[in-house]
Parts: sequence; C-alpha cells; structure tokens
Amino acid sequence: MSKTLLKNSWIIDWINNPFFWSIEIDDKIIGNIYKEWEKIDESIYDEIIDIKKNIVCPGLINTHNHAWMFFFRGFASGLPLQEWLQEVWKIEDKLTSEDIYWWTMSSILEMIKAWTTTFADMYFFEDAVAEAVKETWIRASLSRWIIWNAPNWANSLKENIELFDKYNWAFDDRITVMIWPHAPYTCNLDFLKEVSSVAKSKNIPIHMHISETRKEAEDFLQENSKKIIEKLEEIGFLENHILAAHCVHLSEDEIKIIKNYNFFVVTNIESNLKLGSWIAPLKSMKENWICISIWTDWVCSNNNLEMWSAMRFTWYVQNWLHEDPTIFNSYELLKMATINWAKALRIDKKVGTLEKWKEADIIVVDIDTIHAKPIFNPIDHLSYGIHPDDIDTVFIQWKKVLEKWKFTFLDESKILSEMERCRKRLFS
Repeated sequence: MSKTLLKNSWIIDWINNPFFWSIEIDDKIIGNIYKEWEKIDESIYDEIIDIKKNIVCPGLINTHNHAWMFFFRGFASGLPLQEWLQEVWKIEDKLTSEDIYWWTMSSILEMIKAWTTTFADMYFFEDAVAEAVKETWIRASLSRWIIWNAPNWANSLKENIELFDKYNWAFDDRITVMIWPHAPYTCNLDFLKEVSSVAKSKNIPIHMHISETRKEAEDFLQENSKKIIEKLEEIGFLENHILAAHCVHLSEDEIKIIKNYNFFVVTNIESNLKLGSWIAPLKSMKENWICISIWTDWVCSNNNLEMWSAMRFTWYVQNWLHEDPTIFNSYELLKMATINWAKALRIDKKVGTLEKWKEADIIVVDIDTIHAKPIFNPIDHLSYGIHPDDIDTVFIQWKKVLEKWKFTFLDESKILSEMERCRKRLFS
C-alpha cells in the first residue's frame, strides 16, 4: 500500500466552499483532506503530486446509457421515436457478442474522455458489456432489457437475475446490477407485478423508461383509466428502488405521488428534444424534493456522451422554459452528475463526493487556459465554462486511466479499428 498527496488544488467536495486544499490517497481510499493553511507532514507520503491550483472533483456518473449502441450514432435520424426504434430493432437481430464488446469499449473511451467514471447500462449481451467494464476499469451498473412480448421474453427476467447473481459487486466492486423492464408500454401490468415481486425479494433496484412521450402517457391513460404513476402505485411497483428515465410527461399529481417513494428521476434534455419528446418538469420535481440526475442516453438519440453539455443545456432550457435563471444553480447541476446518482445507483458510500473513506474516483481539470480565466467560483466554471478537452487526469479507484488526453493502458486505435470492422460486417 502506498500513500499519495495531491496538493495545491481546488477541491470540490459538495460539503464546504472550495478552497486550495490537499487530499490524501491511501491505496485507493481517500484519507485526510487538508485546508490550505493546515501544516502537512510530507515525509509520510510515498508520492506528492502538485496539482498547481487546478480543480479536483469527483468523477461524473452517467446514469442512463446503452453503451454498445455506439455504432448507431447518426443512424435513421429525423424519425419519430417509435419509427426510429423499429429501424434500430431490425439491426439488433444480427448482432453478436463480439460486436457488443468492441462497441462498448468504444463507448467507454468516449465516456472517460468526457470525465465519466461510472455509467448505468441496459440492453442485451450484458456479459460482453461486463467484460468491457473489466478491461477498461470504469464502474458500471448493468441490466438486461426486458420486453414482455419480444421473442424469448419469458427468459429475459430469469436472465436478468442470473446477471445479478453473477456480476453484482464483481471486479473489485466496480459492477452493480439492476432489473430493467423496458417501459410501461412494452411490459404489461401482470408482468410488471412479477418484476416487482422479484426485485423486492432480492432487493434489486429497477431501472425503467417512464413517460418519455406524450403519446405513451395518453395511450396508457386511455387503456388503463389511470395515469402511469397512479397505476404503478396501485400494483405496488413504486415500493421498489426505482430509477426512472425521461419522466417528460409526468403530471403534477404523479409528481406528488413519487415524492413519497424511493424514486429517482433521470433526465436528458438533449435526447428528449432531438426526438421531439418535450421537456421534463424539473422545476416541479425540485420543489417536491425529488432526486434528479443528468445523463446522456445513447449516441443515436443524443450523438455524444459528453456530460458537461447535458448539464449546461439542462440549465439553459429550464431557464428559458420558466423565464427564471434561478431554478438551478451550478452547485445543484454538479450534484446531479455526481452524488445524486451515486445515491440512485446505491454506491454513494463508495463514490460521488471527495470524502474520507470513499474510493478515489477523481478527475483533475486543467484551468490554465484562456477560456478559464478569470475564475470567481470554480463550481460555476465547471458547470458553465468547461471544455471537454480541459481534462488533465482521470483516476478510478486511484488507477490512472487517462492522462493529458491519452489512455494509460488502453489501445484507442485498436479499439476503434475493431469497432469499425464489426460495423462493416454488420452493414455489409
């Protein structure tokens, strides 16, 4: 075991106002955090790294993604959601686990370069995704796609449980597993009751698309005589730990229901606007103390996996929608990309903040650039002024993954070459 000191840095820890502080890393665990005026015995450290007054903050958490769909970037653009999904699903029938592995590897490269140290993933071939997570050292929460009327649907829940038994807390605790019933419009109520029962018995979180489009919400109401959240409450589904992606068309009544449950909203304005789904009612959710996080979705509905632009765009659009620039501040935006969703993924005891006893998932931001000057508040700068290429270093469990825009142990050119080889085979 070795001890390292990161000194002379702006440390963003969500608890105190930022100062020039120093942070101790003992093996992969955060130790003492020293304020700039505290005396430090540097002789006890095996390595001392001078951050040179750059910013140190927790790695970002991308809480909803379909990582291996990297190759769908730009595919079938301009179609309504359901038509677009039909085009995507035609291609999925031809996929192999090798395709999934290399496309996931490519997606992870993009996420790490966008300062992401954890992502939540859901789709098929999650064993191949798990292998990519193992190789790249990133953290992930995995789940297997469940659609009750799809081919082989009867085995899909069983396969999700097998995924949980095999990978939950695997690879030095870097993987957790959830259950993923796709959406209320693809999983009937009897099946959702079954999913809920299994999730409760094994204490597994549920990750699900909810109320993404107006049509989805209106069709559900017409078919069931109740709104989506009202019906999910009626069948006991909301008694689980739930991560709900989108939530664009939740009503005020539904928002008042979910505030009483362990319900986490995952929002992405870029994906929703690109597909014409509209804007989630985040102001009302915040007023009802609902935990919100920001995510990118896959590259075919967003076209990038860059969390900073998602954070910034969320803020701008909410300001515009309500004609009020005070709805969210920069502190809240960064929490949405870190500790809020460490809580949602149930890994907040390990990551999400820079605190003693947590693991060292750390990003170092280079602010020695013209567009970073002057800095009145480093949190404001991170939320509103940062560029993706301002990244200096990314650590996951104190393993250096990226330095000066270069991967330390991953062969980026080989990964992209293999990704392209698989793409050509598929579309030939």
